[in-house]
Amino acid sequence: MLNNQLLIHIGYPKTASTWLQQGIFKDEKMGFFSPWRGHWSDSIAVDQFITVNSFSFSAENAYAAFENGLKEGEKKHLCTVLSQEMLSCNFMDQSGYWGKEVAQRLHQVFPKAKILIVIREQKSMIFSAYGHYIRKGGRHSIEQLISTKNIKSGLYPLLRLYCLEYHYLINYYYNLFGENQVLVLPFELLKKDKNLYLQKICQFVGIENQSFDNIPSKETNVNYKAATLAIHRKINNFILFQDKRLISSSNSWRWIIIWKILRLLDNTLPEELQNKAKSQIKDFIQEYTENMFVESNQKTSELININLRDFGYDLMDK
Repeated sequence: MLNNQLLIHIGYPKTASTWLQQGIFKDEKMGFFSPWRGHWSDSIAVDQFITVNSFSFSAENAYAAFENGLKEGEKKHLCTVLSQEMLSCNFMDQSGYWGKEVAQRLHQVFPKAKILIVIREQKSMIFSAYGHYIRKGGRHSIEQLISTKNIKSGLYPLLRLYCLEYHYLINYYYNLFGENQVLVLPFELLKKDKNLYLQKICQFVGIENQSFDNIPSKETNVNYKAATLAIHRKINNFILFQDKRLISSSNSWRWIIIWKILRLLDNTLPEELQNKAKSQIKDFIQEYTENMFVESNQKTSELININLRDFGYDLMDK
């Protein structure tokens, strides 16, 4: 199987995956090749590894779906990339916690592939995920999104916070693929030093002597500010959806107009109001998650040999 030069980027969501997919992994001059690029990430990965019937999953059939792309990448002498952030999990789906099962399937199909995992400090991740949830039509408050308080047995919040205990997924991929075959980077490194972040990815797959100075650091999928999100949530609660799924930008002209109005509000509402709303959300996240991820972050920091305290993660006191 041709997977020695395959890089599989599994997420996490909300870690600048779109920027990597659109600005880096499709750039052959950088040494990468993305033969399965769709209009949004590599949707073929969802078909073959996530939504596939567990009882009829076949490693041989899955590999066949990727074989031509792998051969083309080999002919070009480039690093072929399969990038789909939902391979790790999907916060916006109550059944989207499939990380272990997907890891097993990936290893069955591509046992020699290299794996890229990008993590993000948990409080920042939750705040960003909440903004994304509201933009997609979500109606819950931040408390309803993550809190287990007053939830009946057998039910659970949409965002289950155990998926942000990163050491579990990292250690599992280490055991499957080998520690040297897995690169874990904090999203915060990209914000702090884009060149070093990209250099680590390139070195991991054997790409050398690249210059990153002309690569823009443009943010994608930027959320509205907090007060605007509060207005958006109220609108969501008054609008009837055709089904219970979250919306997408192609659903209707109605949402396109609403989003344009909200963008205008986002640029005109007083910053004092925006900051107050932001503080309310962040204060709840801080209070609810206090010390929740300390032990996991300590283990993650040791696993990946990066001092995550330097990037704002909660770790055990020295």
